[in-house]
Amino acid sequence: MSKEETEAYVKSLMGGYKEEDLQAAFNEVKDQNDWKAAIDTVVVDKTDEELALIKFAVRFYTATECKLTELDMTGAKEACDNNVRRATKVKAVGYRMGPAGP
Repeated sequence: MSKEETEAYVKSLMGGYKEEDLQAAFNEVKDQNDWKAAIDTVVVDKTDEELALIKFAVRFYTATECKLTELDMTGAKEACDNNVRRATKVKAVGYRMGPAGP
């Protein structure tokens, strides 16, 4: 396999994303004390593209699927006070409880 073919193959495994982008997205949602733990967090004001990157990053690093749930911002005083326009719950069983875990 040529260098170009190898690079194309690796890029396809990474969903076309750069490694640093995947790491940044995963770092945003993972448990900061235990990256193998379940993921249960909220991200704010993410675009559809950013949410797709987070979803792919979780699958890439944990071998599990994550569920994205849009939260209802209607009447949320704290969100209004902080100018939050969109909040999304990110949940996954995490690496430890997934098929790749111990």
